[in-house]
Parts: sequence; structure tokens; C-alpha cells
Amino acid sequence: MALHIGKMIRSRIETSGMNKSEFARRINSTPQNVYSIFKRKSLDTEMLFEISRVLGFDFFQYYTDGPTPHVGSDIHSILPASQINQELNEAKRELEMLRQENKYLHELVRLQRKHAEMAELMSNENDLSETPAEPTKQAAETTPAKVAAPIKQIKKKLPLKKSTSKRKSSPKNKPR
Repeated sequence: MALHIGKMIRSRIETSGMNKSEFARRINSTPQNVYSIFKRKSLDTEMLFEISRVLGFDFFQYYTDGPTPHVGSDIHSILPASQINQELNEAKRELEMLRQENKYLHELVRLQRKHAEMAELMSNENDLSETPAEPTKQAAETTPAKVAAPIKQIKKKLPLKKSTSKRKSSPKNKPR
């Protein structure tokens, strides 16, 4: 049995409840042309594509073994190439904007971490400068006399060279 696409389109319009004038308007045609479409056994692919889109039905499935492979049964996913390119360009722009935003966010996080580290260092430095260093017990008990005594003992143990050279008198001390 031969395929009569015009009859299938007419049946689908009737099932959808859309009147022929509305259908003609949506496919950018006239009601007279719609009646001409109903009589055709075949249609131009652009026209069939537009009819499929308007009725939300994949008429191309009748020319294959099932639903059009890349479309499935949802004809609303079929888009003209110009619209696909437009959406692709929009998606590329959005992707670039998201990449840029991601880069800015990474930089923000890096700067916040650096700020937190600096704040912590400054806080630690302030804690050290605000708290006076308390002398240890050992440092408080150490006096110059206590330090001097061990130094004298060390000096006694060290062998000292005695100078054997005669002292030269300075010109001031020479007799005349």
C-alpha cells in the first residue's frame, strides 16, 4: 500500500482539534494551499518539516523503519539549522561567561584565603606585642655579679700569653 502523506497530515490536524485556517497560518500558508497539501502523495522536506513542527508529530518516521534516529518521537526537538547554530552560539557565549566567572571565583577564593592568612599572622603578631614578655625565673635571678664570677673562673683556666716585647716609649715620654 502506497504512502499518502497528505491524508496522514489531514488526519493528524483533525485529531489535534486545530482548524485548517489556524494550521495554514502556523505554516505560513493559505487555507487553499492546505487543501492542496491534503491531496498530495509526497511533499517537499522543508514543508513536511514545518508541518511536523507545527503539529508536534514526526511524519518522517513513515519514510524510515521507525522514528527519525536523531529526533525520536518528539518532533519539537527538530530545529532548523539556523536556529541550531544560533542556540549553539548562545551556548558558546554562555560557556565562555561561565568559564570567566569560574576564573574570577577561583581568584576570589585565593584572595580570601590569603586575606585570612594575613589576618591570622597579624593577630598572632599583635598577641605577641601586646603581651609583655615576663622574665623567666632564671633570668630574674641572674645578676651581673652572678655572671661575672663564672667568667673570671673561665679566664683563669685559659692560658694567657704574656708579651715579652719591651714597651716602646712614646715621643712624649722620652727625656730630652
